[in-house]
Amino acid sequence: MGLLRNAFRWAELPPREDIQVWEGTTRWGNHDIYPIPKKEQNYGMLGFFSYFVVSGVSITGFTVASSYVAAGLSAWETVGAVLVGCVIAGLNSFFGGQAGVDKKLGFTMMIRAAFGLWGQLIPLVIGLTGNVIFSGIQAYYGGQAVTLMLGAVIPQFHSMRNTLPLSAAITTRELIGFFLFYVCFLPIVFYVPMHKLRRWLYPSCIITAVTFFGILGWVIHQNGGTGPVIASKIKLTSLERSFKFLQCVSSTAASWSGSGDRLSDWTRFSRYRHASSPALLFGLILSMVPTAIVGVLATSAFYQMYGTSIWTPLGMLLYVQGAHYTPACRAGTFFAGIGLLTSQIYVNVVQNTMAFGMDFAGIFPRYISMKRGALLLCVVGIACNPWRFLSQAAIFIQAFSVFAVFSSCSTPITNCDYWLVRRRKWKIPDLYHPGGIYWYFHGVNLRAVAAWTLAIIPSLPGFAYSMMGGEFLLRPEYKIYQMTFFVGYPLAGALHYLFSWLFPPAGLGIQEQLEGYDEDGANDVIQGISVKTAGEIEKEAEGTVGESKIVNSMAESV
Repeated sequence: MGLLRNAFRWAELPPREDIQVWEGTTRWGNHDIYPIPKKEQNYGMLGFFSYFVVSGVSITGFTVASSYVAAGLSAWETVGAVLVGCVIAGLNSFFGGQAGVDKKLGFTMMIRAAFGLWGQLIPLVIGLTGNVIFSGIQAYYGGQAVTLMLGAVIPQFHSMRNTLPLSAAITTRELIGFFLFYVCFLPIVFYVPMHKLRRWLYPSCIITAVTFFGILGWVIHQNGGTGPVIASKIKLTSLERSFKFLQCVSSTAASWSGSGDRLSDWTRFSRYRHASSPALLFGLILSMVPTAIVGVLATSAFYQMYGTSIWTPLGMLLYVQGAHYTPACRAGTFFAGIGLLTSQIYVNVVQNTMAFGMDFAGIFPRYISMKRGALLLCVVGIACNPWRFLSQAAIFIQAFSVFAVFSSCSTPITNCDYWLVRRRKWKIPDLYHPGGIYWYFHGVNLRAVAAWTLAIIPSLPGFAYSMMGGEFLLRPEYKIYQMTFFVGYPLAGALHYLFSWLFPPAGLGIQEQLEGYDEDGANDVIQGISVKTAGEIEKEAEGTVGESKIVNSMAESV
């Protein structure tokens, strides 16, 4: 092990020199997963709402109602189910984000506290795999936005002949757009840290919202109205309709709860204690539900006008550009493409790239920072050819669903452990040292692993049946899989609490900060020397702050 470490010493992450970094870069910690310094705690209420607007006012939010309308629900029943799912996801976001407010630590440390220093690998590796796939898909959609824009301004590009074989599962134009998306995306990842990202989210929120309402206004104007809201030809019994409604609630809650449990990565940047609470509880409702309504109305008008159902805004715009290549159409699709490109860049940043960087830093903190992990994801996202996931949708869409099964079972364990088992009290130094209270049994909390395993078991047969199709879809196990959030979430939380009650872990009720840190996170200290604020420097120049006061301040911080 020593020889291996010496061989990779060149790749070790240097500690930051501008802030307190406790023990520096070690096997279990680096500056990204220690409590953040006060000077980076700069997110207010508007900053947190911008996170949810970016996430909810998106292509995903626009198309969220499609599959369930096609499956037999009315459009308004689907919107109602999405609303209920967002309420549940909002509550989960609030509980999942509180550790960031209290401890100034992110989701990776919530996983470590609940599962153990080695046990964290189970949920983190699953999450990393999901980030790779979904980041690649979001990048592919972003590439389509670039393709739309280039097709609008360059007629030769619009009519470019495809030189790639059918087996490539992507056209020449789309491949060019995909790589150009990363040209736009990489500078944001490389140069903009999380605590400064909010300033970039504000214009993205406005541009994307204007784009979606612009698409709605244009299609309604061209059609002369919204037209009859699309309804599926499938006729459901009242029992089947109720089940589909609950399934839509489960799907929405599971999809967004997987993101909601990560909110502590962002709430640790809170400028004041309750800055994040309104956005956590209501942000998704206020952003995603209106976007779903816009999607339903725009799709209905588009269907009446063109006789085809296209649920994605990118699909609509590409269709229109191909059908009406006029100067007005080209201008409209170009500016709409800017809005959708902006949306895809920041959705990918907040939902996938930063999450991957944080989790990978938690696994290899000696070598990986959040930025290094995020850049690595970009490389892997390109290498995995994400367009193939979409071209072979019959199997891959079902495969993606298994991530909802896993996340809906790990999320309640972390929330239960923080709120009920440990009552929001952590011995933070032990999160970075083997042998402490979070070492459990050889680094693994068997209570959490057992609860997680038992909670996913009921959904696994149904997942297997979903891959087989046919008559297997009529079995009750498949119905359980369709309702995985309502099965796995409460079961995992209840089992973890039960096992922790029967076999209490060590260190319950103990609360301890890192040396040199306070309850608001890191003190701005470099190697034990207080970093003076601008106000203190001015006062010192006036003679009001002397050496003795600085020494006393240092003593108090220690």
